[in-house]
Amino acid sequence: MHPAATYAATVSPHTCTTFRALVEAIIPNTATGSVCGDVQTAGAVNLCVHEYMIWELDHSLSLVQGFYLTVVPLASPVAGLLNCGAVQFVASGQMQAVIDYSVWEGSPFAALPE
Repeated sequence: MHPAATYAATVSPHTCTTFRALVEAIIPNTATGSVCGDVQTAGAVNLCVHEYMIWELDHSLSLVQGFYLTVVPLASPVAGLLNCGAVQFVASGQMQAVIDYSVWEGSPFAALPE
């Protein structure tokens, strides 16, 4: 089992929800009988790509501070940027669809419609 699966359970639920919405927007689950035919394909969430992205962002950047190599976690700041962008988009008045307010408090990015 890749360490990303267990690591994703230790991060903030807001970060996990935001990345789950991000990968779902990039590679959605294709339902049976869609325009692509009768084949159902797994989306990024089904393949746990969001867990891998969180793990990779939190473990891929290391900086030397003094005499020690320090890992700089980036998943939470990236999720924060996505959420700030979603808030600004809604505040700009350009939103044409209905927002899912049930998840807005935890992740404004995940509340945006697909």
